[in-house]
Amino acid sequence: MAVGAGMKRSALLAALALVPACGGGGDDDGASATIAVSTAGGGGNVTVAYALAGSGSWDVEIDWSADAGATWTSAAPANGCPTPKARAAPGAYAFLWDTVADGAAGAVLVRGRTSGSVSTAPATIANPGLVFLDRTATADASTSPLTFPPVHRGHYDLSPTRLSFLDDPGFAPLVAQIPVKSWRISVGRWEVGPVWLMAPEAASYSLDPAQLATGSREFYRGPNSLAGAQDPANYHFGYLDAALSAVEACGAEPYLCFDYMPFTLALNQNPLIDNIHLSDPNFSFSNGIRTSPPADPAVYAEVVKRVVLHVKASRPLTYVEIGNEPDLLNGALAPLKYFWTGTRAQFLAMYQACAAALDAQFGATIKIGAASFGWQPFEPAPTFADDFLAGLGTSRLDFFSYHVYDDVPETYFLERTAAAKTLRDARRPSAELHCPEWGMTLDGGPEFDDMTAALHHAKALEYMLLFDVKLAHRALVRDIVAAPGGLGLLASPARHKPAAYVFQAFERLAATPQGLALSGVVPAAKPMILAGKNPDAVTVLFFHEAPPPGQVGRLALNVTNLPFASWTAERRVLTDAGVVNGDGLRVASVREGAGAFAETIRFTDDTLIAWRLTRR
Repeated sequence: MAVGAGMKRSALLAALALVPACGGGGDDDGASATIAVSTAGGGGNVTVAYALAGSGSWDVEIDWSADAGATWTSAAPANGCPTPKARAAPGAYAFLWDTVADGAAGAVLVRGRTSGSVSTAPATIANPGLVFLDRTATADASTSPLTFPPVHRGHYDLSPTRLSFLDDPGFAPLVAQIPVKSWRISVGRWEVGPVWLMAPEAASYSLDPAQLATGSREFYRGPNSLAGAQDPANYHFGYLDAALSAVEACGAEPYLCFDYMPFTLALNQNPLIDNIHLSDPNFSFSNGIRTSPPADPAVYAEVVKRVVLHVKASRPLTYVEIGNEPDLLNGALAPLKYFWTGTRAQFLAMYQACAAALDAQFGATIKIGAASFGWQPFEPAPTFADDFLAGLGTSRLDFFSYHVYDDVPETYFLERTAAAKTLRDARRPSAELHCPEWGMTLDGGPEFDDMTAALHHAKALEYMLLFDVKLAHRALVRDIVAAPGGLGLLASPARHKPAAYVFQAFERLAATPQGLALSGVVPAAKPMILAGKNPDAVTVLFFHEAPPPGQVGRLALNVTNLPFASWTAERRVLTDAGVVNGDGLRVASVREGAGAFAETIRFTDDTLIAWRLTRR
């Protein structure tokens, strides 16, 4: 039935007076809402037509009931469903309801709501001949085989000052909602190109050594001596302080990475040697000097200590990381000197000097680690990472860090994360395992803007939790430019993409950190479900790609041995249609019960579902 025709039918229900709602309000004469339903063939995507009378702007909620109004469930928006948010009155609109995803059948009531007004209409839904893709899982709340750390709270982006993220007033509040609690940032390096967008002033990548020493990122400009390193006048913290302030303005703590060598401390001071920028202008920071080993590891370590002293004097700082991807190779196993031009032995000596200086100054008040290894799977043994761990001796290492980027978590993420844990367990079992950069392949595309990225991230975070990663930093926080398909969790101007809501779902899991044993999971070993508890709540996360064409996904979930006798169950759902619709991780249903919890849900698109069972 066409929307316009539906509005004219006598089946429209009587209007009720409204009071001002979120996003707008009505005139003194009030406003009213009516709703009409057509089944468009009896099932599938059903058009829910609704009209607003009066004036103002209104948010409309569409839900449905299978028990004559005793309980109500938020109607699942179908792909292409227009948003019901901020609708102007008077006006006639349509909501496209995915009745298959909601498992609706038979006689139902459909309800439209605004603030102060409710209107219902009956409908008969039939979805015969469905072919189901069945999934099952049981979570046993009496067991807690592991504890889930808040691995999802880290994020990585070097751009908050260079690209003026905070000029958008919506940026910081949205970052806090993700949430970003640990923001990995360099002491001096900026992003990989393009140079016209990312590079600092020309002096910072000049071929003139006298110019290089004056660049804005040069946080140390004194002589290569301990006396110079101990002189406060030789430090220039303008860039670093601005970057740290931007991170703090978003509610995050810096995760400080020392991946930049000041000119006067570099072993190599010739910008014509190992200068990647000469062949690729996107690498404006990689001039063979910023990536050089220190001429004297002890002096460099003193500078690192002084920088950390400066940072900790005015803000919290937990993690200090030495180095970034020193081990990159090309396919011919030649070193890719993007971030490090020295040898394995030189890197080890630099780290040991820094660890000793930081340990002596700060003790257990900070955690010291290395080195965000790229650790490519084709690197022959012993790898750079293995040699580093084997050579540490008695040097302190609080965390061992690695990176992983790939589009398929079930293969590369699983293999790399499992291997990182194996290496850590063998060489430094007491060190935390971190992944300070991770994400899909950094080539951009529409998959970054839809549920493809959301499901990728949910799967990747599941593997990290299962393989004891304590903290991970997703790259990037925000798109570099205002264009589709950027790498960020936030678009530019600031707006949550679907993947941003995955982190909100994992934040709910972090509030119930005692992991539950899962059984009866079909298919076995598929990354799709996690469950945790605290004394008063249980959280279950389920995530799954769209079923094959012609099929409907169906999950039968059971939660047994709950730590409370009766419960209230809230179910939230994330789909592309819901994000476009304006709801994000929307509340789909709330119900009460006692004893074991059981629910069977359907899904027709890429979907993430978060249940929260709370003590009643």
